[in-house]
Amino acid sequence: LKRDIRVELIVSTIAVMLFVWWFTRSLLAAHLVFVPVILATLGALALGGALFGPLTPIVACAGAILIAQGVDFPMHLFTRFRTERATRGRDDALLAAQRGMIRPFTGILVTTLAAFLALLVSRFPGFRELGFVLSCGLVLCVAVTLVVFPVMLMPVDRFVRPATARIPWVVRLAGAIFRSPWRRVVAAAIALLGVTAWGVVAWKGVRMDLDVRNAIAPGDPGLAALERLEKDLGASLTPVFALVEARNPDELRSRIDLLRRQGTIASADGLPFLVPGAPGSDRVARFLKETEGWLEGTIADLAALGFRADSFRPGLEETRRLFAAPAPAVGELELPQFASLRRALLYEDRAVLYLFPMRSLWKPEERAAFDGAL
Repeated sequence: LKRDIRVELIVSTIAVMLFVWWFTRSLLAAHLVFVPVILATLGALALGGALFGPLTPIVACAGAILIAQGVDFPMHLFTRFRTERATRGRDDALLAAQRGMIRPFTGILVTTLAAFLALLVSRFPGFRELGFVLSCGLVLCVAVTLVVFPVMLMPVDRFVRPATARIPWVVRLAGAIFRSPWRRVVAAAIALLGVTAWGVVAWKGVRMDLDVRNAIAPGDPGLAALERLEKDLGASLTPVFALVEARNPDELRSRIDLLRRQGTIASADGLPFLVPGAPGSDRVARFLKETEGWLEGTIADLAALGFRADSFRPGLEETRRLFAAPAPAVGELELPQFASLRRALLYEDRAVLYLFPMRSLWKPEERAAFDGAL
């Protein structure tokens, strides 16, 4: 992961640098444009690391995004400055560029921040941290572009004179289409393509691949260890979470036992295993009867071995109290001290079952067969 993050940062930096060099026709300008981006990227990552601690890999990838996203601001300001410089002095051109770009910058910043800040409502910490780091990076980039970047341009003014006006081929192509009698047809075709894409997504949705093997680099020893452990255990390490209508725990246990005997699952956990049935209660009663008097016997054994036995009594009495405590009931999960357990075992009005298949179900056809058996 570290290697991949380094590679993507280097590739992103080189690619954007080459584009800016070609766009500005100035190697010096390409490097100057990158200063606000680098300051903003490093500042955002440092702030995120200070607030959240070690960053997740998905957040560390924010550097590559900020480099590509943030370079727009200094590049636009630089281009506007060169245009203004053709008819104004250096300081007046810089001031005019700042005034001319502040409104577009604000619009770009606000709309992009709305997208990044939307990640803050995610329950996944990696997404929340990513949204925060990207938002801070953009704000820093705009601030550095408007305040620091113009000062940097002042001593190199003579090296960044206005370039010869060129009309990019993309603009020429767009102009040719606009002047063409087919412009309405082309515009309608593009709009229709967009609407069709929306329709396809609404109809079929967007599939997500949750195969953990695709989240690990090929050849990673951790992947081989996971596969070996799953084989040794004879069960998947990743459970399938099933939501079932709340019903009698004994009935749920019997159905789960049937799945186990059929070879559909290797193991299970969840609400029915928290509340013991009649056989479990009978076993507890027999255990308590057969071990009656164990506390005093233990105290006597410790004393015979030379220990100060009374110092062990409070812990042993607490253990006896736990053994003799009544079986928990589902209603007790509503108590405040069981909040985390309640979230793990109940979802709305349904019980959560943790079903461990015999092996991981990553292929759609395997999951369909499992769902059918379930």
